[in-house]
Amino acid sequence: MDDAIDVAALAAATGDDLQLAYEILLLFDGGLDDLVARLHTAARHAHAPTLYAAAHELKGAAGSVGARALASLSEAIEAAARHGRVEAGAVAALDAAVAAFRIRLAEMTPR
Repeated sequence: MDDAIDVAALAAATGDDLQLAYEILLLFDGGLDDLVARLHTAARHAHAPTLYAAAHELKGAAGSVGARALASLSEAIEAAARHGRVEAGAVAALDAAVAAFRIRLAEMTPR
């Protein structure tokens, strides 16, 4: 199973319509930079309520498209922020997870 994008789960959710799955991933990717930037800003300022909200939003969106690594990191950030803490390791790992997601997305580009 690929943690960057769980293609099998997404294919099952779209009735094996890989074009639709790809389009859903593109929509998710389109908002990813802004969401991750909000998360980084909130973490940098140690503003737990904003961090929690951004992590919660990313967790849900990433989970719904099968971006398992991003969902998992977001879940860790959300849990810490719920208690007023910043999970610095998970925040730092976000950029690498976004890069891995985008590499996997590029590999899926319909030809």
